[in-house]
Amino acid sequence: MKTKLLLLLERETGELLKFHFSARGFEVMAIPVEAISELPEEALTFKPDLTIIQRHQGRGLKLCQSIRSNPAWGDIRILLISANGETGEKEARAAGADDYLQVPFHFPEIHLRIQRLLRN
Repeated sequence: MKTKLLLLLERETGELLKFHFSARGFEVMAIPVEAISELPEEALTFKPDLTIIQRHQGRGLKLCQSIRSNPAWGDIRILLISANGETGEKEARAAGADDYLQVPFHFPEIHLRIQRLLRN
């Protein structure tokens, strides 16, 4: 069974990462974070193993909190990405993210983070 990734990222980043992870055997759903304010039904039925969320004007933090407050999604790992440095990491952890990655990042780094989160 393929590992499922839900990408709630800015459109271009989401398309790039969807291509990258699909080519490596992941089942990937990408939804542009700028187009949503809450988790759409399609994301809820996808049931990912891990979600990557981009902070994007505070939406990412709200989405992270929404996932954490849903009992059915309590065990889903969350990686939040942002350009906000240390402040961003503190806010990401407070919102319920399991890990934080500052942009720009390289594919090997995000891949290692995902592997580590999926092992835990």
